[in-house]
Amino acid sequence: MKRLVNLLLPLCGVGLALLVWWGASKAVPDLPSPMRTWEESKIYILEPLAKRGETDQGIGLLAYYSLLRVARGFLLGIAIATPLGFLLGVSSTLTRRFDPIMQILRPISPLAWLPLGLVLFQKSEPAALFAIAVCSMWPTVINTMMGVRAIPQDYWNVAKVLRLSKFTTFTKIIVPAT
Repeated sequence: MKRLVNLLLPLCGVGLALLVWWGASKAVPDLPSPMRTWEESKIYILEPLAKRGETDQGIGLLAYYSLLRVARGFLLGIAIATPLGFLLGVSSTLTRRFDPIMQILRPISPLAWLPLGLVLFQKSEPAALFAIAVCSMWPTVINTMMGVRAIPQDYWNVAKVLRLSKFTTFTKIIVPAT
């Protein structure tokens, strides 16, 4: 019985949304009905990997391109933010110096970075990568910085007692503990 309810409730929700949509399409002449939307878009859904032209592709290919763009932008953001987070976590002087800049730039909406990217790069692809990288950068910087600061003092003391080089301290203490 519970299985049936778990199946019927979402179906009722979808049906109600379609009914509201249909009613709205009758009241607003420019709003397409659910049936008209399906008729005009079913080729993209039923043939998700078809490429009929540069701007006429299936929804699967378009989703793949978008996910690839997001992954590239995210990796770019992480490549910049992770070393920066390690530096800010180790050095309180650097943190005090750059914290005001981070606090000003961090809350800026992701959509606000896109026009700046278009102005800087003059093309949509690098502008999109720029916006994605900047948006993924702040959480990575802050979390990496806080991870470094959360390393127990005993670990730092061991590094001092063993007279570990900065590189060895980084690779054997900071990275694993963070």
